[in-house]
Amino acid sequence: MSSPSSQPPAKVSPPALPDTLATRLQHLREVRGWTPRRLAESALLSETLIQDLESGLETFLAPAVRQKLARALRVRPSVLQEVERRPEISADTLRPIPHATALDLMEAIQADTTRKYFCPACGALLQVRTFTRRDLHDHEFEAYKVHCTKCLFRMESD
Repeated sequence: MSSPSSQPPAKVSPPALPDTLATRLQHLREVRGWTPRRLAESALLSETLIQDLESGLETFLAPAVRQKLARALRVRPSVLQEVERRPEISADTLRPIPHATALDLMEAIQADTTRKYFCPACGALLQVRTFTRRDLHDHEFEAYKVHCTKCLFRMESD
């Protein structure tokens, strides 16, 4: 019969998680053996958003998105939040954009969503998303969400 050792068992620390939101999200997804589509379905988010997050286009999560991803991946929201990178805020990014400029930009986007557009506040590339929606009478229409990849500039179609 062997005698119990006098030393406590060594603690095994978990492997370190990747240090960017993109790589951490991809790692947590792959640990579960999921595809981006499976994560999107489980979190009730679009597959495009998952792809944007994993490619590094998006570096900051809205609280609701963070909660959905954390729940789907079975981690605390803080596991994702600690590697998020908030957009930089400067005096330029806080200055108001003239309404006419925003209207002109939205009209241009609605006319051609394939072009590259640049932020009127900071000059960085704009991310443009197009959604097909239905109104109360079940008629389809296109809706647009636009945000800057660098600053806090955001707008969406009515």
